[in-house]
Amino acid sequence: MIKSWTSDDQTDKKRVLVFADDSAYALVFHQDLTAAGYEVSIAWGTSSFRETIEQNRPDVVLLALNTVPSAGLELLPDIRLAYYDLPILLWSLHPADRYDSRAMAADYFVPAGSNLEDLKLKIRMALEA
Repeated sequence: MIKSWTSDDQTDKKRVLVFADDSAYALVFHQDLTAAGYEVSIAWGTSSFRETIEQNRPDVVLLALNTVPSAGLELLPDIRLAYYDLPILLWSLHPADRYDSRAMAADYFVPAGSNLEDLKLKIRMALEA
């Protein structure tokens, strides 16, 4: 079923759902994005992600592809199909992920070599679009 994605929350704090497979990166994302004023949830694995996306109703999704890039890439078309207007950012350690056909469903690709300011800029852009 296709769902329009609007947050139920009336606060100004935007919610970011991070799909991560590496605890070190997840911690960095959580700390930095929380300090930037976002409410951050971390999902570990695809089943956790599917539950968390329904429960938390994020304003933006960050798929952090670290050690297992295929897991996040496999989620991408399903997220886009189910939540067509939910902004999705793809952050990857693997430059070739940008050219994977599934990656085209993301709104933004952020290479891991860029700093976190670039990532936060892309999140702001996605939220303003």
